[in-house]
Amino acid sequence: MDLDETAKLLTVIAAYDNRNVTRETVVVWQQALGHLSLNVAQQAVVLHFKESTEYLKPGHVHAASKRVQDAHDRAARIETQRQAALTPAEITLDRAAHEADVAKWVTYYREHAHER
Repeated sequence: MDLDETAKLLTVIAAYDNRNVTRETVVVWQQALGHLSLNVAQQAVVLHFKESTEYLKPGHVHAASKRVQDAHDRAARIETQRQAALTPAEITLDRAAHEADVAKWVTYYREHAHER
């Protein structure tokens, strides 16, 4: 997140807990959470306020963002596996090669029938 996105995030947080957002607050939070996307950070904030009455700090957002990202990653893995399961396997058969292979084994078993 850049400073503008961090300010947007803090505006959302302020709507929950009536905190006073200053330029310094935005800078400090951006330093702590700048590696996150705004979308993930907002989802982490919502998750925090759904589950906790604690005053929200950057560490809470960071911890919740891991859970949000894990959920996104899991959903992506499931979708990839679902798509793979729904994609039919392409069946190709070289008829001439198959018939030659069958003929080879028929000959082999006829010639080695006495060994069984």
